[in-house]
Amino acid sequence: MSNTDSQLLSRVSEILLSSKFYLVGRPLVIGEIPLDIEHVYVGPKNRVDLVVLLESPRSSEDSLKQFWLIQRLVRALDSVQSRRTISVVFCGESPKQSVIQKFQNITRVLSVDELSQARKLVSPLLPLEIPASSTEFSNGIDQIKKQYLGGAPEILRLFLDSSRKGSSKVELEYKDWIDSALTN
Repeated sequence: MSNTDSQLLSRVSEILLSSKFYLVGRPLVIGEIPLDIEHVYVGPKNRVDLVVLLESPRSSEDSLKQFWLIQRLVRALDSVQSRRTISVVFCGESPKQSVIQKFQNITRVLSVDELSQARKLVSPLLPLEIPASSTEFSNGIDQIKKQYLGGAPEILRLFLDSSRKGSSKVELEYKDWIDSALTN
């Protein structure tokens, strides 16, 4: 593994760990099948993700060995009827398209080839972070009223006032407004 590949693998590992994934010890035992896979991470609580970090293969022999290992992992999980999804993250130069396609037949595949883009490239694996809602915008109608401070066009004030009585009242006011516009 080149220095850059090891830096990428370390960076992706840091990202996963900071997102509450945890590293599985070696050997990984599924059912009674021991698997010697070095970088296996289990997703955060309530997630069934299993992420395997691999250095990008340097030769067809490397890719065959890696494929064989991942295929054993998939079969072991199938044998115990696991619902875990497997994602393989190649760290380093992106593998040949034929290698990626072979892996995609049995797992999800991501490739991280740039240190500065590591988080972005593995973001499909990470839990979605939703910011806390703001109470500042909890009542949109009041916000609109405050913005216009009495200077709102009459029709907008009519709709805003009728919105307090429900959507059917707004709909009725809107129909009346259209009728009056067409008859005048």
